[in-house]
This record gives sequence, structure tokens and C-alpha cells, in this order.
Amino acid sequence: MPVSIVSNLSSQYAQSAIRLRNEAVSDSTQRLSSGSRVFSASEDAAALAVGTGLKIENAALNKARLNATGGVAMLQVADGALGSVQDILVRLKTLATQASSGNVSDSERALVNQEFSALKLELDRIAGDTEFNGVSLLAGSAQFSYDEGHALSSDGISLTVKSDSLVADGVFRISYDSATEALTATRVDGGVTTSQTIDMTALLDSVAGVGQNLSGAETAKAHFGTLGVEITLDNAFDRSSDLLNTVTDNTGANITFDTPVFTPAGTSLGINAVEGLALVGPALSAVSGDLTLAVTSVGGAITLGGVAGLSFGINGGGAGTSGAASGDIAGAATVEIYVDNSDTGKTLVGTLSATSFSTGGDDTGTVILPLSQGLIGADFIDLNGSRTLTYMVGTGVIEGQDLINVTVPTVSSDALNLATQSITTQSGADVAITAIGVALDTIAQARAEVGAQQVRLEQVAATIAIRVENNELAKSALLDVDVAEEITNLSNNNAMLEVGVSMLTQSNRLPQILMQMLRNA
Repeated sequence: MPVSIVSNLSSQYAQSAIRLRNEAVSDSTQRLSSGSRVFSASEDAAALAVGTGLKIENAALNKARLNATGGVAMLQVADGALGSVQDILVRLKTLATQASSGNVSDSERALVNQEFSALKLELDRIAGDTEFNGVSLLAGSAQFSYDEGHALSSDGISLTVKSDSLVADGVFRISYDSATEALTATRVDGGVTTSQTIDMTALLDSVAGVGQNLSGAETAKAHFGTLGVEITLDNAFDRSSDLLNTVTDNTGANITFDTPVFTPAGTSLGINAVEGLALVGPALSAVSGDLTLAVTSVGGAITLGGVAGLSFGINGGGAGTSGAASGDIAGAATVEIYVDNSDTGKTLVGTLSATSFSTGGDDTGTVILPLSQGLIGADFIDLNGSRTLTYMVGTGVIEGQDLINVTVPTVSSDALNLATQSITTQSGADVAITAIGVALDTIAQARAEVGAQQVRLEQVAATIAIRVENNELAKSALLDVDVAEEITNLSNNNAMLEVGVSMLTQSNRLPQILMQMLRNA
């Protein structure tokens, strides 16, 4: 390399080295002061992506662990209350045994029965007042029987009422759009229509595989919290098939239904209407929920064939005669379809509308309407069902893996078959002894189940804690700075920086040395 007065390459080399060492010292200082090894994706994209994912997962898992811990606390409260109920039942059996003795008079039995009745009231108080965070535990939940407008099981669909907010009959209509894989449930039994739609793509993909149908024992459960219901899909469900309000028009060459649309009734279907649909003849398929109507055109008039249990109205003019054919619908805007209802007489089920109903000559055909497709009624029975609470203990929505259902039985005197028991007579005391014995067995079984569920949730919390610990270890290895290594790097870079500064000083003196040489020449 030539020695030059114009260019000082040694100085430039020293400056470049100082710049690099200064950046290294700055990076080491930043890492040591923050504790983080990676500050941007450009430094280590893979480590940043994986480490961030682990951080997000741990945040969800920590909340899941709290959920499991809360479940354990809830079950402890329930078990304590069940223990009190068990003590009351033991005392009730003691009193019944005393009253069953032949040497006790009826007047004495009446006195003993006072304590017996008071303890039953206390039992009901415990059942009604035992709560955890405002949630009643032992008072029971609503029980329902179900009436289907069509065999939903044939489509791989079942509905269960999950919320105790529904303590009366409820009617729901279910639809599914395969294009968007959106499952919709709508309450249609009166008042303001409430509807909720859930995108099933992620859930189905996680259970069955991307784009695949459920198979074998696989199920996918969608929780419609707004409605208080749960819909379960099984291997009969075809994610590529619609469950929508589609009209099939086979009206013949001379009869025209221009753009026919069937609109289900939205707010008027009571449980009796659903039961009434179940009594309609073979024209209404119990499997598909489709209603097949004969369509006849004679002399310019168009009529729909009569179906037992159904009646027709035209343009909002009210229902006609049950089982009779419709009036002339040519030129009409809407045709209303009613079902016979044991309570109110007739209930509107849905409306067939078209841009026009017209005919060009005599002809016959059919039109198929999804009259009761996706329709299901929940018939309220009582409040003696066990309460089921769902706990999120994972980071997804898969039943049994991320969601655990915890069941707590109801222990009211009615549920235990003790509400009507009395020991004022010897025979009544004998019956009460048997009933109390069964109740004691029920409580013992209930406490065993509660204890088992408590152990399970404790194990879930412990497992989550281990998972969080391992995730944190992996995240630390990816994102946290190795202090010893970084201090060594900082020391080395500081030393090299000092050397670089010294060499820069020496390099900057070179032109002065050359000038001195020229002056002395």
C-alpha cells in the first residue's frame, strides 16, 4: 500500500473498525440493560417468532391455570355444602327411625315431624344459597325434552340447552352455510329474535383435519353463549352440504314461480307448533323437514294442494281451512303457511313469496319448501337437573382437551324425593326411611363425583404449571440474553474499541510525519 498525503487509508480502516466495535458495544449494552437477546426480526427471525408464540401461549395457559384453580375452589364449596346435606340426612333418618317405633304415639310423632320438616327446609336453603362467585351450585338446572321439526341427527346435528337462563319452553332454528362454514342458531319462539352465528372452520379443522369431515367418534361442539345452547356435530355432518331455506321449484312448464323464497316465521313458533308439525302427514318429511306441495293450474288459477294439519293464507289475509287447498295464488305476492296449534288454533310457520306466481296454461307440478328444516323445540320439564359448568383449561376450544365440563348435582328436597315425606304416621316414617336411604346413597355418590372432579382439576392445574415452566425455559433460551457471554463480548469489544481509537490516533499522525519528511528533504 503506497504512503500518500492525499488519502489516509490507515485512518479509514481504523474508523471502520471503531464504528463496528462501537455498534457491538452498543448492542451488548442494550442486551445487558434489557435482558433481551433479540430486539428485531432482522437479528433472529426464527427465534423471535417461536419465542413470541411461546410468550402468547403462556399468557393463555396462566389464565387456564387460574380457571382450573377456580374450579377446585368451587368444588370445595360444593363438597362442603354436600357434607352439610349429608349430616342433615343422617339426622332425618334418625328422626324417621324414632317415629317408626311402635311405642311412639301420633302426638309424639307430630312433635318429631316438626324438626323433620324444619330440617327439610334447611336442606332446601343450603341447596338454594350455596353459591360460588354468584353462581348457584346445588339448586339444579333446567331439564328439557326435545321435539325436532326434522331428524337433525340424520344431518349429524344435536342441540342441548346449556344455560339456566332458559327456564321455559324454547324453539330454535338451525342453519348451516357450507360456503362460509357458518353455523347459525336462531330463537324463534317469541319476543325479540335472538340469533348467533359461529364460524366452524377452525373448530372442524382442529378436530377432523383441514377440509375434512368428522369421522368415527369425533365430535365438534359449538357453544352459543348468547342463546344458552350447545350444538354438537358428529360424523354424519357433511361440512360441504347446506342446511338453508332453499325452495325446490318443480311446477311444470306452464306454471311459473318467479324467484321463489321461503321465509321461516321468526318470532311466533311455540313448542306446540313444533309438536303440531310432527303430526302433519307424509307430505312433510320427518327426515329432511321438507314439505312437498302439489301445484295445480286450471283455467288461469293456481292452487296449492291441501295437507292435513296445515292451512294457507294469501297476502296476509288470514289462515284458511285446515287441510284444504289454498285459494288462487296467481298474481299474489305472498302465501302464508300455518300449522294447527292445540293452544292458539293456528300458528304461522313460514311464508312463500315470489316476484310473481303466473300460469300459461293448465298444468301440474310440485314445490318443495324447507318448512321445518333445522327446527327444534326444547320443552321445559323442571329445575332438578344437575348443573354443568364448563372450564377453559387450554388454549383452544376442543371439548375434553381445552374445555372440561364439571357437573354438580342438585340436592333440593324435591330432587331427593323428600319434599312430600312426613313422619306423622308410622307408615309414613317407614316410607321416609327408605327414601332417606336412597338420598344418602345419592349424596355419597355425588360427593365421590365432586371429589373425583376436584382431583382432576388439581391435576390439570399442576400439568399446566409444568407446561408453563417448560415453555418459559424454551422462551428464555430463545429470547433472553446470556449475561456471562454478553459481558465477555462487551469486554472484548471495549478493549478492541480502545485499540481502534489508539490506532486511529496513530493513523491521523501519518500525514504530519510525511510533511515533516518533506520539510527536512
